[in-house]
Amino acid sequence: MRIAILLIGISISSSMLSCQSTGPVYKSSKNSQIIKREIRFFTSNAVYGKKNQLTGKTTAKTSPLQDSVKEIPIHEEKSSKKNSSPALQQHSMPSSDDVLIQEQKIVLEKARSYIGTRHKLGGMDFSGIDCSGLMVVSFREIGLELPRTSREQAEIGKEVNKQQLQLCDLVFFTYPGGNNRITHVGMISKITKQDILFIHASTSAGVREESLFSDYWNTYFVKAKRIL
Repeated sequence: MRIAILLIGISISSSMLSCQSTGPVYKSSKNSQIIKREIRFFTSNAVYGKKNQLTGKTTAKTSPLQDSVKEIPIHEEKSSKKNSSPALQQHSMPSSDDVLIQEQKIVLEKARSYIGTRHKLGGMDFSGIDCSGLMVVSFREIGLELPRTSREQAEIGKEVNKQQLQLCDLVFFTYPGGNNRITHVGMISKITKQDILFIHASTSAGVREESLFSDYWNTYFVKAKRIL
């Protein structure tokens, strides 16, 4: 009987020992899972955010990458017109005087290109040209289309006196006994303190420049008109 009881005790003790031996293995396995979960959550926390211990919800992103991104303020671009200086505006927009000077230069260059061309009634080119035709081709260079005859040209523009004359003003003449009837036209080409020259197509000498104050032209001068 005692021997049976002893054997039973040894069996129970052996069983207890086997349970203790498997315990650490189970705990080790469980601890391994816990460690893995903690690592997994830490990794996700670094990317997605912290987990609220009370609600179990994840808060806003806490990634270091997010903290490194800063918002750059965008300033409204000011108008270039407001920033541009008066000097630049003046440079980009020529004054009326500059435009006039340039137009006078173009018209006179065209008229002078005909110097030496013979007079031809009704002519409009270098083979022959008349007084009003010279005015037409010259002003056409700047986009102004004048009437074809000297009499019609005398009806346009603003009338000015000899003291007010400037380059490219038209000057009109009559002929002896013509009673101021317009029969000829020329254009002011040069002004100095001593003299005023005009360019025209003379019936006798062709296109040339002469003094407005010569005896003949001064005598038969009728009026002047400003086109520019």
